[in-house]
Amino acid sequence: LKTYLILNVLTNICLLWARPLTTELLSAYQSPPTELMVQVGANWIHPVELAKSRGAFVVITPDNPLSRPYCEERNSKRRKKFLNMINRQGIACAPTRARNLEGQWPDELGIALWGLPETEAQRLSRRWGQYAYYSVDDSRVSVVVTKRLGLFGGSQKHRD
Repeated sequence: LKTYLILNVLTNICLLWARPLTTELLSAYQSPPTELMVQVGANWIHPVELAKSRGAFVVITPDNPLSRPYCEERNSKRRKKFLNMINRQGIACAPTRARNLEGQWPDELGIALWGLPETEAQRLSRRWGQYAYYSVDDSRVSVVVTKRLGLFGGSQKHRD
């Protein structure tokens, strides 16, 4: 209980430093203006095309938690920890890259994850400090807002 309370306090302190999730920030996550691609071998593939052949998936990034830019070294360490955790769980995955074509945000590398229920995607997204993650099916890429400690009323899908 004591550890839980300490983590809650620390999380709330971090939220005070977080960049707020505004309508403008949420719209910047959309695809487009963000270009989302998935790496398969040496090729980068549009996520909808990949979902047509491999099935629906989600994309979560550990980069830049709470929309606070981290240096590449720090993001790289977070990605390695995230990927190690995913590999230990045996979840099928592939590297991703999200790029804001308007140049308003640095590229973010993430991981496409297959077979993850929405509750687990929400949990992982929260755990890694993300306001949102992508949900991809064979027709579209949707931005799903992460439920965060009462900041949001619930999970919402925003489709492009």
